[in-house]
Amino acid sequence: MENGVCISMNPCFEGGETYTRGKYNVAGGQLSVTFSNWMLLKKTIWNPEVDPTADPVISINRRKTEVVESTYMIQDCNGNPYLKDIRDWNKNSGTKQVYPTASQFYQLLKREGIWEQLMGTSSKNPGSPIR
Repeated sequence: MENGVCISMNPCFEGGETYTRGKYNVAGGQLSVTFSNWMLLKKTIWNPEVDPTADPVISINRRKTEVVESTYMIQDCNGNPYLKDIRDWNKNSGTKQVYPTASQFYQLLKREGIWEQLMGTSSKNPGSPIR
């Protein structure tokens, strides 16, 4: 997102969403990304059939993972960028935006406390940034 730091969001992981902090570099038409060995798993628990008036409960948990390093060629498809993994030419990564702007995505992360946990400024995990 800025200063070489990015956030990866996977909207379909074990019934929830994951967020991982990474560092990126763009050079020579390639994007290199290294993601940390920690992710946040966010699950929304809500059963409107049991109680339609109840508010959803959101749980956010840290989970240790593997460090992931990837390098992509930045390609164009009908005026839209997509990423082609240089290690596996059969693997593409889409760039469909879930949020219209990076600012809206950032505001969501701040509102839900995810940003602070990823950056290590959360009172839930003081001084332990996800790197």
